[in-house]
Amino acid sequence: MGSNIFTVRDGQLLTPREKFVLPGVSRQTVIDLAREDGLQVGEADIDLYDAYSADEVFLTSTSLCICPVTKVNGVEIGPKGRSGGP
Repeated sequence: MGSNIFTVRDGQLLTPREKFVLPGVSRQTVIDLAREDGLQVGEADIDLYDAYSADEVFLTSTSLCICPVTKVNGVEIGPKGRSGGP
């Protein structure tokens, strides 16, 4: 199954550059909706530090739609006890 990853930190949405991912409908919909809501959206190489230090991490795909990520390599993401962002 293919998915796209997004991180959120300090109100900025970050996802890998389209050059390195499948530019799917779910991914683009999230980008469009985030921009409409006034969030800053960036595309860049994402590494483990970006995930560990994120306020929120989630995946998009056709089968998952949007799925929150609560842990990466056993490290809890975001505020304790919260499985998704606002």
